Amino acid sequence: MRRWLEQLMISKEKERRRGERQPSPPLVVYYWDGAAPAAHPVRDVSLTGMYLATEQGWYPNTLIRMTVVRTLKAKADADRSIQLTGRMVRSESDGVGLAFVLRESKRAYAPNGPFSATADQKTLREFLTQVQSDRGHRDHLRSG
Repeated sequence: MRRWLEQLMISKEKERRRGERQPSPPLVVYYWDGAAPAAHPVRDVSLTGMYLATEQGWYPNTLIRMTVVRTLKAKADADRSIQLTGRMVRSESDGVGLAFVLRESKRAYAPNGPFSATADQKTLREFLTQVQSDRGHRDHLRSG
């Protein structure tokens, strides 16, 4: 029994998230599920993944191609969205945890390959930096 508990604790430690999370970012996600497009809020996000509020019940390791949209940017802004692929790693009653599947670089995959639209780490980092900037600007407007 003791050994089983030790193994359980070790596996829980391995599950810890690697990236620093931004809670309640001004982001929504669109993905294709056969129905009309709908915005799904992001509960938190990091360079390694996100928690997405959704009623979808994907199987573990399901790959989801999605468009992540900055909600505080004008629709005409070219840098308003990013294309990502997420791998479902956990499911809860209010959503799912997704680990990002990123390209190694902009040239890492064939132009028409399965991850051709997926961002690389540098592009994701720049996008999330802009999201933090959006939030700071929004908070500044509220306090000013």
